[in-house]
Amino acid sequence: MHCVESALWKENGYYHKLFRDEVRHCDKTATGETGQHGYQRRSGQIYAPKLARHFTPDELIEDGIEGLDVCAIRARTLIDKAIALGREGETMTIWPVPWRWSFHS
Repeated sequence: MHCVESALWKENGYYHKLFRDEVRHCDKTATGETGQHGYQRRSGQIYAPKLARHFTPDELIEDGIEGLDVCAIRARTLIDKAIALGREGETMTIWPVPWRWSFHS
């Protein structure tokens, strides 16, 4: 799901609120070579079931394993549908609040 938000970051300012801070790491290999890696840290709060209602039982598999709730969905199905929903303001994010007006120009 965070791949979807990251993809939408480029086209909608709402998603900029979720990826404000950049984190940088310095790496050193066993041979002594050094380098840097950076990524945008995601912030905010999510509630994944907000999106679950948009997927059919054939698409979304939900199960429990030893008391742990587990769900699975094909990546292409999830990404395509979640990007379309995200463009309309349907997101798993609950904070910052995804106000509908944030998604329409």
